[in-house]
Parts: sequence; C-alpha cells; structure tokens
Amino acid sequence: MTPDRLRVAVIGTNGCAESHHRALAVLEAEGLCEVVATCDPWAHRGLQPAHIKPGLKIHPDHRAMLTAIAGNADYVVIPTPIHLHGEMHRDVLAAGFACYLEKPPTLDPSELVEMAKVEAQARRSSFVGFSHLFRPEYAALKERIQDGEFGALREVEFLGMWPRTRSYFERNSWAGRLLFENRLILDSCLGNGMAHHANNCLFWSGRKGVWSWDHAETVRAHLYRANRIEAPDTIFLEAGCSTGVRLRMALTHACSVSRTEEVIRCDGATIRINYGLEPGISIQPNGANAETIPLLEKNSYVENHRWFMDYLKGKRERPCTLLEDCRAMVLLNSLAFLSAGSVMPVENAATAVFTRNGREGISIVGIERAAQEFLHCGVDPDFSSERSAPPRWVTEDELPALPALVRSMAKDGRVLHRPSGLLPLGTH
Repeated sequence: MTPDRLRVAVIGTNGCAESHHRALAVLEAEGLCEVVATCDPWAHRGLQPAHIKPGLKIHPDHRAMLTAIAGNADYVVIPTPIHLHGEMHRDVLAAGFACYLEKPPTLDPSELVEMAKVEAQARRSSFVGFSHLFRPEYAALKERIQDGEFGALREVEFLGMWPRTRSYFERNSWAGRLLFENRLILDSCLGNGMAHHANNCLFWSGRKGVWSWDHAETVRAHLYRANRIEAPDTIFLEAGCSTGVRLRMALTHACSVSRTEEVIRCDGATIRINYGLEPGISIQPNGANAETIPLLEKNSYVENHRWFMDYLKGKRERPCTLLEDCRAMVLLNSLAFLSAGSVMPVENAATAVFTRNGREGISIVGIERAAQEFLHCGVDPDFSSERSAPPRWVTEDELPALPALVRSMAKDGRVLHRPSGLLPLGTH
C-alpha cells in the first residue's frame, strides 16, 4: 500500500457505482487515490459510460478484475445489487484486498452471519457505506449524549417521507421485491432507501461508547404497499431496545411531500436533526436557549472514501460503520417483517396520484398526519380493511421463521413489469 495514493477498483459502472466513480474522481484529482480498474458485463461490450475515467480497463466481471489487479490495488468498492454483496465481499477479501461495501451489506440475517465469519479472517475491517456518520458533528453529539449532558436518553424517533414515482420501483429487476432468484432481498424504505437513518437511530441509542449501536429486543411494525410491488413502501414501527430506549419510526415512499427528521429525546433536552433545505442539529434544553449546529453540505460518497483511506493509512482507528455494526439494522428490518406477518395493500380510496419531475407516483392520503400521530401518540395507522389482526410484538428468537414467511408474503405481492436482459452492475 502506498503512503499517499491508494489504488482503488470499483465493481460496476452505473447507478450507485456511478456515484462512486464520480466521488473517486474528486479524490484522484486531490492526489489521494488512483482508480485502476472497473468491471461490468454491460460496459465491457463497448458501451463505456462517459463518467468512467478515459483509458480505464473495464473487465467483464469482478472475478476477472480481481485476478487482473492482484498486487496492484489497495481496496475494492462493491456498490452492486444487494443480493450480490455476500459473494463479492467474500471474493474481494479472499483476493487480499480491503473492501468498501455499499449499504445495506445484506438484509438476510443468515447471510450476514456468514459474511461476519469471512470478515473475521480479514487483515483490515471493511467499510460499510452508510451516510452521515462521517460527520464529526455526529460523533461529538453522541459523546455529549454518552456523557449525560442532556440527562438520560429515553426515545429516538425518525420521520422519513421520500416521494418515489413509479420509475423508482422499475429501475432494476429486484427493486420492490421480497425475493429475487430465490434469495431474501427484503427491499423496502426501511432496509434500503432510508437505511442510513435507521442506522443513525440505532447509533444514537447505543450506550457502550461513541461507536456503539443498540439492538431492538422487541419490535412491532405495520407494513403497507400503495404501489404495485411485493415489498412495503410504507412502514410504521416501534421497538424496545436493549438499553431501554424506545424507538419509533414512520417511513414512506407513498407521499408527495419530502421530510426527513431524527429526534432524540432525553430527560433534559430534545435534539432534532433536520435534513431539509437547511440541514442542522437543534438542541433544545428544558427551560434554556436552543443551540443550533449547522450541517454543511458535503458529498457523503467523497467523505466516506476519504475516511476509509485514512483508516487504511493508519490515520483512523476504524471505519465509521463496521460490518458487525450493521447487525442492529438488519435485525430491526427482519423483525419488522416478522411482526407484521404480511404487507397490507393500501385501499385505492386512500390513495392519490401526484406528479414529480413529470412522472407519476402514488401517495397515501393523510400520510403525514398519520405518521405524526404514530410517532407522538402511538396511534396505529389504518390504511387497509384487509388486516384481520394487529401486528404482534416479536423478538430475535423468531428469526428462523423469516425465510418461510417471506416466501409466503412474496406470493401475495403485486409485482410491476420489470426490466429484463443484461443490466449494468451498480444498478442499486
């Protein structure tokens, strides 16, 4: 490994992979790295995307690339579809490279166990590419919470309203799917789209040092789909964490208005993290003046790579999210499915059509009010007349039942037309 310029290879050329190529180009211009190879069966056929560095070798698949760059790269980026992560992570580490793995590492808890076994034999920890935690403001805030400055931590909430049009669910062959090629995908607003924030909430709840994540011991969740997909586009969940913190989340892609906010409630203060037009952290102590910490706009791909490069050079002790840290988020997602038992279709009468950038999407009427009532008062949503029983509280002991349940749920899904044929790697 060179002391200044790290050599990087990327599996894939488009979708999420394109974001990595563009981020690495910024860092290459700073003299911090050199992109030495990429691979893609689509681009290998001569359809080289404009954002790929001129002259960069495009291999037909990741194994051919790993063989070709043996001894000539420091780390490999995996920004490919979720169901390919486990296999590629194993191959990258077996070839002796460090690994940058895009989030989520997997949403199959059994596969995560196997990935952890592979990871345990690696010389260097893999970096899992969740956004936000690269920010020094987050570690500083977590340290203040840990030190008890705001009193005991009681609740963490997340409101995520991310409008998505029909094209979002048609962007690749596995979007909105519970199963793909007979493997657990569990794609959803929780496990994939807003997984960054689910990861954040569990990070805020962790009490064993700054870099710790809490685990949900019990979960109760409502899963809905307004779009014609297998997986949920709307999830309301409540969890009791191992530290006693109560976690509530309301997430949806079936909305026409964007809003993203994390709330941390302590005995002595309420902390809000807003991701809107003016992102920032607002700390409101009881009976005192508020403190505002602005969050400057930064490219999370660039900053995550910068962090990983510093780790590989020995300038940081660890990546900001390790593979083992992801267990909390993967567990939460799995228990949500086990609790709900099914993905309930939203009645047509409860939906409306909206247009965004010239494309149509479906929103649930009254979704923001319902989300606020659930988060603040615990009022359950009611978007379907088909539910025969409310969701139940579940624990990790029930994880063995997940594969059979998901296969049953997938049979009931209403699946949109999917793209077919050869898709570019990195379509995420």
